[in-house]
Amino acid sequence: SRDNKYDRVSINDQEVWKMRMRGNRVYSPIWSGPCAGSLKMKFTSEIDQAYNDEAWGFGNVVVHQQKKSVTAYSEPGISGVGWSDTKVYRGYRQHNDKLMHGPYGYETTQVTRTFPLVGSGSCKVKWTMYGMHSRDNKYDSVWINGKEVWKHRMRGGYEKGGEKTVTCKDSLELTFKSEIDQDFSDEAWGFANVVITKDGKTVYSEISNPSTDGWSDTKVAKGYRQFTRYKMHGPWGRDVKEVKKEFKLPIDGVCTVGWTSYGMHSRDNKYDRVSINDQEVWKMRMRGNRVYSPIWSGPCAGSLKMKFTSEIDQAYNDEAWGFGNVQVSVAPAC
Repeated sequence: SRDNKYDRVSINDQEVWKMRMRGNRVYSPIWSGPCAGSLKMKFTSEIDQAYNDEAWGFGNVVVHQQKKSVTAYSEPGISGVGWSDTKVYRGYRQHNDKLMHGPYGYETTQVTRTFPLVGSGSCKVKWTMYGMHSRDNKYDSVWINGKEVWKHRMRGGYEKGGEKTVTCKDSLELTFKSEIDQDFSDEAWGFANVVITKDGKTVYSEISNPSTDGWSDTKVAKGYRQFTRYKMHGPWGRDVKEVKKEFKLPIDGVCTVGWTSYGMHSRDNKYDRVSINDQEVWKMRMRGNRVYSPIWSGPCAGSLKMKFTSEIDQAYNDEAWGFGNVQVSVAPAC
């Protein structure tokens, strides 16, 4: 009979997760951050009834020290690769024509990523925060290197941009937080359009701008009928049903690959697929206005071959497919 009181998790004396808990609820968060020497993990609960009335617990704890990854290929555009939560989708109830990290309810109240830098300098960070559905005026906030730099009380339909310039050195930790306390079906939050520049040079950008270099078909345009604000590889009709590229890898190890697949106009439930090194790793029956942002991870050496295919069978003016936001990184194998 858990009565909506918080359970919390702290790592190295910093709270990294909290959730108002009900009976028969289960959550499986993931946290990522810098560590050295040891890692302290603490679980706490505000539970105030005896065991025979309500209870709490935890399990399936995994601690993995990640080796530093190297970027092999990165297109400007939104991707879950490298973020502590990898969900990327359209807005919920509002902003449903926009891609974002999220949208989340109270099951995810913090999303973090650390960006490596070379040397010290001046970093400018830009972003957009979204409030959706019945947001009840609680704060969303942005933190850089552990310091709050922006916050705003959010309502449904809100779209708030922000920017902050900070002194940076070696790395920049960017965290988005929300005080949201309702389920996704009632209220939601998300963020997008993250751009980081250091001394005037772009370090990271989520403003879609696919590269044509090395792809078997070089068409790049904005979406057709849907996703018209985003550039992508394509969109194509049945005239182009396969597009591929081979990426040279700087080291051998474990590759992480992310991308976005788009279905547009009257797509009639035929498959789009992705293959990596001649093995199918993803497929989906596509409808119009559908978007998916999968992430694949696996061993790789020398190079990585990526192929996008579609079973589309109508002309471009009737249905279309495309993809974008391709990211390839590789980390040394353990």
